Amino acid sequence: MVLPKNTAINPAVFPLSLAAGVLLALCIGVGVRLNKERLPNQHSHHYNHLFDKPAPSFEIEGLSGGRVSSQKGSETWLLYFTDSGSKACDAAYPTLKKIAQYIPVTVIGLGNRTQLSDKLAQHGIVATVGYDSLRSVPPLYQADVFPSAMLIDPEGIVRQAAIGSNGIERIVIDVVQKEKGGR
Repeated sequence: MVLPKNTAINPAVFPLSLAAGVLLALCIGVGVRLNKERLPNQHSHHYNHLFDKPAPSFEIEGLSGGRVSSQKGSETWLLYFTDSGSKACDAAYPTLKKIAQYIPVTVIGLGNRTQLSDKLAQHGIVATVGYDSLRSVPPLYQADVFPSAMLIDPEGIVRQAAIGSNGIERIVIDVVQKEKGGR
């Protein structure tokens, strides 16, 4: 900042300005930290109506043929929604690959079928994959942001939900750690 030649800086104002700047920086830092702590499940409230209730049933065509449906198995599984045209989904495929090594995953794919197939193959994702050409499954789960996912227990009850790669990874890590600790 350039001051006119005959301008004097009031020594009493400088410490107040400095203190205000430091206080502002601290408030911003605390706000960012608090927001980061909420990020993994910041949208889980969006799915509150599903928690502790049976997962809605569905049956759609499989990406490679056959049929894919909601499942009730012997372990907790992840229902994962992705869209071939979403950059956030593209960035999340490495996380999905990692998750699929620890927990069964059913992917509900939207968008361009060929692109979806290519992207999943390119990332080496091993999962049950359904192609929802009519976009009929996401509304059942109010999944309108992608990627998003729901953890469903062996009885078919929705236990947790998250949006985004970090949030989805966090809920899966929690389940894997609990299951390993409980055995």
